[in-house]
Amino acid sequence: RSGFHEADNRSSPEYYQNICNDFDIDLKSHKSSLVNSDLADWADIIILMDYKNHELAFEKLSSSNFSKCYFLGGFSSGAIEIRDPYDLNNNEIIEIVGEMEKSTLAFVNILQG
Repeated sequence: RSGFHEADNRSSPEYYQNICNDFDIDLKSHKSSLVNSDLADWADIIILMDYKNHELAFEKLSSSNFSKCYFLGGFSSGAIEIRDPYDLNNNEIIEIVGEMEKSTLAFVNILQG
C-alpha cells in the first residue's frame, strides 16, 4: 500500500485495475502513500517487490527498519524479485499479478502456521 514513489494519493491505472479485477482484487479505492519513518517504525514487517525498492529501502530507512524488509517473492518457490508491472503489456502484468497472488498466499500460510 505504501512505497517510495514521491507522489502520494495516486490511483492505480485503470488498465491495471481491470486486470486485477480478474483476480478478484478491487483497487478502485486504493491510493498510494509514501513510506515515512513513522510508518516504518510502526510496521512489524515491510514487504518489497523488486530490487529497486530494496535499494530505496536501504537508502531511506533506518537500519532497524531496513531489517524488517523481506521480498514478497521469497515466500514462494518462484523468483525472489517480482517485477514492477508499470508500463508492461497485459500478458506480462497478468503473469506478475499471478506471482504476487501466489507469493501472498504463501505468506498468509506462513502467518497462519
